[in-house]
Amino acid sequence: MELEQFKEIGLRFKPDMVILMYFINDAEPIPTYPRESWLDLHSAAWIVLNYRIDSLIRTFGPRPDWKHYYRNLYDDNATGWQQTQKAIAGFAETSRSMGAKLVVFHLPELRELKPYPFHDVTAKVKKVVEANGLRFVDLLPTVEGMDPASLWVTVPDPHPNGKADTAFTDGMLRELTPMLDELCRTGEPGVYAIGDLTGPPWLAHKASHEGVLCVEAIAGMHVHPMDILNIPGCTYCRPQVASVGLTEAAAKQKGHEVKVGRFPFIGNGKAIAMGEPEGMIKTVFDARTGELLGAHMAGPEVTEMIQGYTIAKTMETTEAELMETVFPHPTISEAMHESVLDAYGRVIHI
Repeated sequence: MELEQFKEIGLRFKPDMVILMYFINDAEPIPTYPRESWLDLHSAAWIVLNYRIDSLIRTFGPRPDWKHYYRNLYDDNATGWQQTQKAIAGFAETSRSMGAKLVVFHLPELRELKPYPFHDVTAKVKKVVEANGLRFVDLLPTVEGMDPASLWVTVPDPHPNGKADTAFTDGMLRELTPMLDELCRTGEPGVYAIGDLTGPPWLAHKASHEGVLCVEAIAGMHVHPMDILNIPGCTYCRPQVASVGLTEAAAKQKGHEVKVGRFPFIGNGKAIAMGEPEGMIKTVFDARTGELLGAHMAGPEVTEMIQGYTIAKTMETTEAELMETVFPHPTISEAMHESVLDAYGRVIHI
């Protein structure tokens, strides 16, 4: 069914890469539905009654052995498993014929994770996938250390919730991102990727700049690599929040000895005049080289000012150039200058 939909609809988009999500119940046979009766078509009460009866059976009736049920789906003679193997082969053939790369991601069953009861089933699916020349990625490691119930939509419903989806997405990106280089080229010649597929930060201005890099690379121009540490992040709330580069903790974790400067907006005349004295600016420098490692701001119009620090980071500016820069008065940007001065014990207006 999915293969036919892919051929009918998916191929219209001429994809360069196809992601196929596989779950253990994908080996169920294609269902057939009985013809709807007159009551099914014309009586809402009949529909509700059937739903109630079904709910009572599920609640008070014998509980099925779900492990036995799933394992039986993968019997070599099972109709659904035979159909699934043909579908995987069909996806592989169709993708190859159009020059698209296909990756199969396996979603684990979430009732039990450690120990996981279906390693044998996963291995069987992987063998079929790889026999068709496709890449198989098991996403079980992304969640096996978590409490299974915390990943369910509701306690009795072991379908993945937002927490599970986030873990799966992170795992997928870790696999897909290495297929891209710093100029947005994928592992396939002539195929480029931008935006969410290339990994965090998931920001519109990053994706837009990646688009420029792609076009420049395709046109044969000299292309500058993208450094994600030089991409500013902004939160449009009140007070506004903006940052670029490493936090103090991340810089220390990477082995930097740091100098840190802080300046509160209550010490800035323009911020007081605007009636927005809340917030502060924090700067992080490498103590040995003076390199600006990161800047973090919360306060008035910081989403506009963060670009100053972003330019400084891109140009590999040190504290010396920033301290010697003249900032206009009266402006809230003067707080940027004071934060730099504070990192080196030279703050003035505090």
